[in-house]
Amino acid sequence: MTYLFLILANFAVALICRKVSSHKLSIIEGYFSSAYPSFYKRLSLDKFDIGRKYSFVYNLAEFSSAGELQNLNDAKLKEHVFELYLADIGVIFFSVGSALFLSIMVLGK
Repeated sequence: MTYLFLILANFAVALICRKVSSHKLSIIEGYFSSAYPSFYKRLSLDKFDIGRKYSFVYNLAEFSSAGELQNLNDAKLKEHVFELYLADIGVIFFSVGSALFLSIMVLGK
């Protein structure tokens, strides 16, 4: 019974982290569109015909990996991106926790 509670709690927290991640992404998108319109246009470019939102996410990750976001020297943007990173890590952590407790519950019987 304890493992079932842990599975449900981890799953619920993973869903909450996913919702926070999605909300942070929309905040970042709005921030880029108002503060850096030309950079936002580059981030919204849909090269692979996958949709505007997904292309923004893909391009944000690509530009972040290339270090172009660091060149902006914007503390507020860095804070938003860090919070997005923490929410994404939370989704992964609690999802793995759910799978782990489910495995323990199934294999323990």
